[in-house]
Amino acid sequence: TLGSEAEILTFAVAPSFQRLGIGRRLLKKLMVFLVSVECEKVFLEVAVDNKAAIILYSGENFVNVGTRPNYYQRADGSFICAPIMAWTKIKNI
Repeated sequence: TLGSEAEILTFAVAPSFQRLGIGRRLLKKLMVFLVSVECEKVFLEVAVDNKAAIILYSGENFVNVGTRPNYYQRADGSFICAPIMAWTKIKNI
């Protein structure tokens, strides 16, 4: 197995393919795989202003468990915080 916990470091859909449900389908398949290898918790960070991603993750039962201040640096040099989101198998059964 991979262990009881996993972290999603990068999850993206090319802009020309966004808003077609591809991200949701990919995330669902990833979660099915992780459950099949006995993963019980999944973590990720997402930019606080990435509303589409937050809606996607929330729709798959990820919840906000904390915040990383100034986590992402923007092209203009500014920083933005990132909610830490977690999915727990026990909550989703």
